Amino acid sequence: MSSLKREYEELVRAMRRGKNALRLALISERGAKGYARAGSSLAGGQALIRTYKSAAAGLVNNDRYKRRLVTPEVSASIHVAVDASGSMGQSVRGSKVSLSGHLMMASHALADLGKSLKVGVESHLCFLAGHRHNAFGQTGYDARLVPIVLGNRPTASLKAQVEYRPTDGTHVASYARAALALAERSTAKHRIAVYMTDGFCSSLSLLPSLHEMARARGVYLVGVVMGGESAQGHPNAVECLNGAEFASTVGLHLAKVVKGRG
Repeated sequence: MSSLKREYEELVRAMRRGKNALRLALISERGAKGYARAGSSLAGGQALIRTYKSAAAGLVNNDRYKRRLVTPEVSASIHVAVDASGSMGQSVRGSKVSLSGHLMMASHALADLGKSLKVGVESHLCFLAGHRHNAFGQTGYDARLVPIVLGNRPTASLKAQVEYRPTDGTHVASYARAALALAERSTAKHRIAVYMTDGFCSSLSLLPSLHEMARARGVYLVGVVMGGESAQGHPNAVECLNGAEFASTVGLHLAKVVKGRG
């Protein structure tokens, strides 16, 4: 077995550790009860016919609850924008795969998890294109997205994607904005926008407003900060050194975010 395949399979196993916690957080409120009751109340009143008298008189008492099993359903989608800056090509201790390669593996593993949960997953490399302006001047860049995973399906082989070496610049707010824009297109009940970066730049000052924008639109915005950088200032943030640490953390972390404890 190749070292790449071995690392990836370890990542998949780690990703599954938080599967149940995430599933429980995402199931519908209706399904979470397990059973639902339908019908009229059996509480007192003249309409209540006792079972013995009903049977003796040949009557049927319709004033009863009927219990039926409700199958829990998951209605969720996860949308990921990955930093494509040059620093993502840095080496990872104990691995032959770069940090960017680790996030490629993590994207594939997240798609695998999404399939088992029936959650739609898409992941994209986020490049910086034209300048974005508003009335107060330049605020960032438009994102140019190159898909890694679409509809839970990788767009290329893992080996080809892992070997890619990014060379773009860094603008964290653009990654967050791109993830949010992807999530807004979804009609799922729970929409999760994740951006993954190892960078630090002045655009971090824009993240609080993007977080408020996401909340107003019913989207959970999550910042994943890689490679040992601080996650301070990022919304619903989690710090991970590499893809393996992300894999072992993501399910539990997203479950907490959905429950409002992230």
